[in-house]
Amino acid sequence: MKNLKLINEHFNQCKVYTTPESRYIHHLMDTLYDYGKKFKGGHIVEIGVETMISSWAWLKSNPSKITLCDISFKKAQYKLVEYKQLCYDNNIELVLEEKSSHNLNITDVDLLFIDGLHEYNHVLKELNLFESKVKQYIILHDTVKFPEVNSAKNIFLSTNKNWIIDLHIDEFPGLTILKKM
Repeated sequence: MKNLKLINEHFNQCKVYTTPESRYIHHLMDTLYDYGKKFKGGHIVEIGVETMISSWAWLKSNPSKITLCDISFKKAQYKLVEYKQLCYDNNIELVLEEKSSHNLNITDVDLLFIDGLHEYNHVLKELNLFESKVKQYIILHDTVKFPEVNSAKNIFLSTNKNWIIDLHIDEFPGLTILKKM
């Protein structure tokens, strides 16, 4: 990868609890990267970008395409310029979707990371909307912090037998990785 040192600097900075936003994800960055790197040359979609912390795990993973979706990129705009350039330098197609995830049109997704609106109906709708578009993994963040996310996951799994829990991390705020069978 080009500019790997710079990408690693951003990634490693995200692994340190330095901002209020990073306190909920910093300790999970290696796990996100481990799953992301399975899809070098694949398509990773992130719903709920906010300040682009987890987004650095996807860039470091070196997929062929990254789709970032958020209702607003205002909190991320200062990081987006450099992120776009690093994607461009590494021939990674970057798609930015500033809209509700419920209006997102995605196809051919290897890994979907859901960290948007943490409400039961919203998360359940995301799972049902996108499960057929995802080839391998759906990662849900905040499954402990927001019981609604965990409840939506449980209902989804009870009605979608082709998905199983691949990994669950109880450490606050929680992370659950679903794998397609």
